[in-house]
Amino acid sequence: MCGMGRDAVRRVAGHRAARGCGPGGRARGGGRNVSLRGLVQSGRCETLEGLSGSRRPGGGRETSPGVRTGGRNGADGEGAQRMEFNGMRNAAGVLAAGLALVLAAVAAGAGQGDGRQPIAFNHKAHVSKGLDCVVCHRYVREQAFASLPPLQTCLMCHAAKISQNPEEEKIRAFAAKKEPLKWVRLYRLAPDAAAYFSHRRHVTLGKIECATCHGPMAEQTAPPPKALVTFSMDFCLNCHQQQKAATACVACHR
Repeated sequence: MCGMGRDAVRRVAGHRAARGCGPGGRARGGGRNVSLRGLVQSGRCETLEGLSGSRRPGGGRETSPGVRTGGRNGADGEGAQRMEFNGMRNAAGVLAAGLALVLAAVAAGAGQGDGRQPIAFNHKAHVSKGLDCVVCHRYVREQAFASLPPLQTCLMCHAAKISQNPEEEKIRAFAAKKEPLKWVRLYRLAPDAAAYFSHRRHVTLGKIECATCHGPMAEQTAPPPKALVTFSMDFCLNCHQQQKAATACVACHR
């Protein structure tokens, strides 16, 4: 009986008798319908005031000492707020960690390592034979990114042996294994520069020579371990002023 002994039952029964309850367990005089037997058998434990249904003079229901009115709802609300705050904090932490990984990957891809390429490409040998930069960097005049040569570009000339250079054989070996050429990109703006650079705008519209930004790459007989030119704000501004190009912040920083 939920801890209700016989004495408690007799007290409740006496209270009901004082209020004029009939044999059926219903209070006369408009009281709340309460079945003592049903309460006891169902195991519900309520205070005497709760069973009696006593009311305040103003019509409001009395609250017994120790009975919580809305405390649970308040606690639930605070708990939900804490859970929401913790969720937002965890999400912010995940985003910060993801951003750090992206920046680290960008730095790693910017030629920060030893700069070794899959093939020891000889720029000077190719340029001396009349090959234009656009043959390997085919989007340099059309798009923002110049592109790096895929394996298919190399195979246009080197599908069959045409020299004694062991580097040439590597091209056919990559093709046999169906592996792409993973060139290490050397020239890249710093991640915190927040600047937009377009090869088309500089090469096609501005008539800027490749060596202006890439240095004497056409004279290299082997891939350089790092970029031959270091980009900075002063480097770009000086060039823009010499070429009488736009120097407003919004021209490059978008």
